[in-house]
Amino acid sequence: MDFQTRMEKLLKASPEILEKIDTILEGKDMSRESTKRTRLMTIGEARGFLGWSYAKVRRAIADGLLDVVEATGRRLVKEGSLYELTNGLRQPSDEVLARRAERNAARREEYRRRKGLLTGAAGRQGAA
Repeated sequence: MDFQTRMEKLLKASPEILEKIDTILEGKDMSRESTKRTRLMTIGEARGFLGWSYAKVRRAIADGLLDVVEATGRRLVKEGSLYELTNGLRQPSDEVLARRAERNAARREEYRRRKGLLTGAAGRQGAA
């Protein structure tokens, strides 16, 4: 289909069709994906899929980036959420980003405090 024909069809499209097109363009159309990706994976399998450490997968779960199901006495990750994450369709919320920034600021402050104590102690030894 050429550009002119496509534009004419877009102008004549019903609101329902335009809504479907918008959903596809925003990357939110998971209708076909959701029926294919119904497998549940252990955290270890999800770790291997993503190539991440176990701790990083656990943080992603805690941050709400991965969907988890409690089944058979363990936590299983939905495969569909892994694909959404790798395709960029899942992003951390503003709350999660603020929590990370606060934690990182605290870590930097602790590092500076410790560095100051160490250099201060070394400076006093050199002066004596």
